[in-house]
Amino acid sequence: MQIRPAEPADAEAVARLHVDAWRTAYRGLVPDSFLESLDWNRRAQRFRESLAQKDEETYLVELEGVVLGFVTLGACRDEDVDPEVVGEIWGIYLAPQHWRKGIGRQLCRLSDIPL
Repeated sequence: MQIRPAEPADAEAVARLHVDAWRTAYRGLVPDSFLESLDWNRRAQRFRESLAQKDEETYLVELEGVVLGFVTLGACRDEDVDPEVVGEIWGIYLAPQHWRKGIGRQLCRLSDIPL
């Protein structure tokens, strides 16, 4: 397993994973019509743009070239902290078939991983 910074070329894989995770995690909590309206092509374009702009940091976890999950980090949005000092996990997503295997925990320990 490898963790590496995401690049704009990863946008399609990240978008598919994001949509699949939403559809699985939120089924029964949000309307099915909303989940079915999620479009990985639109998501891919948004991910491509944000990865190119580098306003946040996104890291992928891969196994044999297959993206298993990702985490996006950015400045903390709380008004009572200094965003230059405090960061925030903006999102963490794993492919549903890889839930509960400790992969998310590894993504949250990025400071321990030589990138």
